[in-house]
Amino acid sequence: MVYVSWDVAVAHAKWAEKRLPTRWKWESRAKGGLEEYPWPDALSSYANLADRNADCRL
Repeated sequence: MVYVSWDVAVAHAKWAEKRLPTRWKWESRAKGGLEEYPWPDALSSYANLADRNADCRL
């Protein structure tokens, strides 16, 4: 979900009998690991070329 106000999130959590995460827990989960980028440093032998080269002949 995106663009949900704090009040709506609290109401939904209460309805679902859950609670919202603390600020620390939210930031640590949203940040992810300690890597600068979420992908590995090594290049993969696979690539998604369909998005940019669908009209090219191979």
